[in-house]
Amino acid sequence: MEQSYEQLYHAIERRHWWFKGRRNAVLKLLTNSLADKIILDIGCASGALLEDLTEKKVPKQNLFGIDISESGIAHCKKNNFEQTQVMDAQNLKFEHKFDVMVASDCLEHLQYDEQALKSWHNHLKPNGQLIVFVPAFMFLWSQHDVDNMHYRRYTKNELKQKLQNAGFSVKSSGYWNSALFIPIAAARWLQNNLLKVKQNKNSGQVTLPNKFINTALLTLLNIENFWITFLPNIVGVSTFCVAIKQD
Repeated sequence: MEQSYEQLYHAIERRHWWFKGRRNAVLKLLTNSLADKIILDIGCASGALLEDLTEKKVPKQNLFGIDISESGIAHCKKNNFEQTQVMDAQNLKFEHKFDVMVASDCLEHLQYDEQALKSWHNHLKPNGQLIVFVPAFMFLWSQHDVDNMHYRRYTKNELKQKLQNAGFSVKSSGYWNSALFIPIAAARWLQNNLLKVKQNKNSGQVTLPNKFINTALLTLLNIENFWITFLPNIVGVSTFCVAIKQD
């Protein structure tokens, strides 16, 4: 991730409709009883999800996080999440195993995603749960992906297959943020095929909209999140899987 974007991301991730809505989706997908679970947030950034989990009564001593960003981990430690550290998500280095792992928009940053999934599988306890969110569909590729140093975007079936190849059993899967899929897809198609607009560097960076728009968009995502566990969307800007390690 570009350093300028990283700083912006850390500044707005707790309030921005996209990041907050996605964290709400993750919390909805997690099992109900979390208090006794050992949880790892892969790509924890500055610790927003870890903070949300403490509000769900998960003690801080049960929460771990890794990120490639030194500034993100410094922010986590400033908020007393001591079990966070800089680490390569493609090759986890823990002596113990986890009950739950979450990777929200992390896998697409990794050059060797299949290696990462195998490492994650090895560090889960039997019947442990992995929740993965990634950007969907390569035809939605844009300057945002370039600024974020993505290697790829995924289809639901591609993500499922890679998880299964790594030894996981996929419990559920679907797409997320269907409400904005059509306008985003149309804008990307126009940009890439008709207008052929060349975007400037960093033009794909995320900014925080005004309070009214931010609240409205978050409300849309939270409506989707309400049915995410029993009626997954068939198309969306992101795709996700809930996977189980069955040994």
